[in-house]
Amino acid sequence: SATNTRAMRYGKASFLLDWDGQGGAFMYGPTDGADPWNTAWTTDIGKPTAAKTSLATGVWQRRYERGTVVVNATLSIVTVTVGGVARTIGATDALILTS
Repeated sequence: SATNTRAMRYGKASFLLDWDGQGGAFMYGPTDGADPWNTAWTTDIGKPTAAKTSLATGVWQRRYERGTVVVNATLSIVTVTVGGVARTIGATDALILTS
């Protein structure tokens, strides 16, 4: 649905983990017919500045020109430190942080 921001974040951040910075797209289309635009997945954080790195088993991070993405691909809640700040991420959820 258009209110499922967890799915929006997870999808966009997962795409960004391996994006080459050149082409491609991630689209989110709710099946309820609602407008899918939401900053949870539309915020532009620029191009990648580093390769993805593993923060823990099933938890990945990648830095961008204007932010960082962190994906928790596990079925458990995790707490990771990003930019010196401890952040908790739900199971199969993600963070798209702007700087």
